[in-house]
Amino acid sequence: MIPQKFACHWARITCITLLFLFSYNLSNAQISSNEGVGGTIGLSFSLGSIQNSLGIVVKAYYFYEQVQFNFQTLWRYNFSAYGPSNTSGKEVQTSIGLMFGWGKQTKKFDQQFLLPFGNQMQRLNSLGYAFNIYQDDIGTSQTSGTIAFQANRFWLVTENDALGDIAVDKFRTGTVWMAYRVENTLLALNTRLWTGNSNNTPIITNQGYPSQYGYRDMSKTTYGNYSHGVLTFQVLQALPFGQTAMAEIGLDAERVRHFLQNQLMHDLYFVPQKWNPSKNPHIPMLNDQGGAYLFRKDQRLKPVRGIFHVGLNSSLFY
Repeated sequence: MIPQKFACHWARITCITLLFLFSYNLSNAQISSNEGVGGTIGLSFSLGSIQNSLGIVVKAYYFYEQVQFNFQTLWRYNFSAYGPSNTSGKEVQTSIGLMFGWGKQTKKFDQQFLLPFGNQMQRLNSLGYAFNIYQDDIGTSQTSGTIAFQANRFWLVTENDALGDIAVDKFRTGTVWMAYRVENTLLALNTRLWTGNSNNTPIITNQGYPSQYGYRDMSKTTYGNYSHGVLTFQVLQALPFGQTAMAEIGLDAERVRHFLQNQLMHDLYFVPQKWNPSKNPHIPMLNDQGGAYLFRKDQRLKPVRGIFHVGLNSSLFY
């Protein structure tokens, strides 16, 4: 795992370097049709049911021919965020991405959205990876990785902690984002999963619990009594000077996380057992008391919660 102090100093040095780059070439980002550099600096805020924050974001990109480098760092103060409720503090998110583009090159598809997996190459298609570093004051610092695929106007993106530097389900554990672009607007379905730290937690095999590999006892781990299974309809609007406005509406439900994380990704029923060496146990849904929901008749599932967020230059996922 990357040491937090090293990652923090590295992010500061990179940020200063990119600020110099912006001041030199921000107003003339397109060098030629085969090379370009640009970026933006802006206010970042999020207001809504879960995430409430205020900060500053720095974004940059450089592309040559069919390869693009992306950088983004967000420095913010969270008044509330995913995970433990009523917990505030500083957070830094840093993403470094590398994209490969192919297909016809046309200004019709000049991308106005500056993302860690953005495509400013004017190519119809792209595929790439971004490495993400999260640092905060509440003990949920971690890394993750993002894989992004773009086909013409359609985007399919997933972020997962297993794609970072350590494959452990904890905190910001996984997202899936499907988007369609209409001019300078992105219409998207966005899922975000959040759990406590499952590292080194006991595995329980219980015939009454519906999982072929058992479940993890999260009762004594960090933030084990918190989780999110967010599903939203999201609208992103590109604004002048590389800024992005966002609005989303949806729900936070344990069954959303249970389906995506436990039944789909951990059970892997569509994969023969001999091809599934990981044999991941479930991270149980939560009951209405904050404990594990074990499908007992005397238990009630944590209530579904409606959510709504608006923001400017806010984080796409967490």
